[in-house]
Amino acid sequence: MKAVIEALTDEDSSAVESAADILEKTKGRKGFQMLIDILGDADWYIREVAAEGLGDSRDARAVEPLIRALRDDSVYVRETAAEALGKIPDNRAVQPLIEVLLYDTSEYVREMAAYALGEMADLRALEPLTEALKDESAYVRGSVACALGKLAIAMAVRPLQGALQDECASVRWETVEALARIAKPAVGSIVKAVKDEDGSVCKAAKGAIRKIKVKQPTSGRSAQGRRDRKVSN
Repeated sequence: MKAVIEALTDEDSSAVESAADILEKTKGRKGFQMLIDILGDADWYIREVAAEGLGDSRDARAVEPLIRALRDDSVYVRETAAEALGKIPDNRAVQPLIEVLLYDTSEYVREMAAYALGEMADLRALEPLTEALKDESAYVRGSVACALGKLAIAMAVRPLQGALQDECASVRWETVEALARIAKPAVGSIVKAVKDEDGSVCKAAKGAIRKIKVKQPTSGRSAQGRRDRKVSN
């Protein structure tokens, strides 16, 4: 394992990639502890690889070290740590990720924090995510819309309605997809998006409406019931 770590600083890119791949796929107690240890390495790239490997481990023991990594000096390490926490849904990470979403200076880190909060689907994130829909970065706003959809609650519809007016078409597209996850309570909002000036948003809205109709069998059962009653009469 020591040789693997040394290879991470090798000038030969193929050696670096090979070492990183080994670390990311490391299994077992010794390998896991090694990842924890090198998360504090002086080299930001090694710390980034460690954070990614810990996320891939899906081990709850990695949560606290990854939370600390959210304060790393390197943008790349913070971004990877946020993504890694999204792979290990744990309520200990919710508040730290909320703080990153609202206050980190990097749009890419904020974007990944929104992704992670969406994976956790914790209702504590509803208000902060709603606030983050005002973020100056379209990347962040799109990720936030997606996260709100993953909460899958009617309370997320109102903030997403506002996002349908976003100046960025990709954000509006993500918003339609998010509303589709909420399904029936969001149908009215999705219908409005059918008239969006962007073709991809219109297409997404039409597809979402079709999917929601397929998921709602109530009317079909009622119709069948009426037919049954007519036959019996």
